[in-house]
Amino acid sequence: MHGQINKVQEPNSDVLDELRALEASLWSDSQRFDRAHMDDLLHPSFFEVGQSGRRYSREDIIGVPHRPINASEFVDFKAFALGESVVVLTYAIESAFAGIQVITRRLSIWSNSTGRWLLCYHQGTPGDHAVSQAMPPP
Repeated sequence: MHGQINKVQEPNSDVLDELRALEASLWSDSQRFDRAHMDDLLHPSFFEVGQSGRRYSREDIIGVPHRPINASEFVDFKAFALGESVVVLTYAIESAFAGIQVITRRLSIWSNSTGRWLLCYHQGTPGDHAVSQAMPPP
């Protein structure tokens, strides 16, 4: 072996609560389409890989025109601290886009090297039927 592998741990509860609230802001109409909020939230090198596989830049995400967001609560929400200043969040969520309900598994990487948490990366992957059964009705 090349070295000992440390167990990945959950962040402390204060960090977890803060990151959960920041992540939830991505699913709130009033915050998601607030350019100043998103500009403050996204790391300068942020990018997203959408559920279609398309890559979106920071400007693509900040510039999305306002549209209603209809999303459920997070399901299977987990957080993994990869160090003192990097946390990975994973969860499933059901949301409506263009009138179609979709389930996606989400992954976000948050970094705190400047005294505040910034979203560095986000990915959506189409979910499965098992997840949809765990989702509350819209």
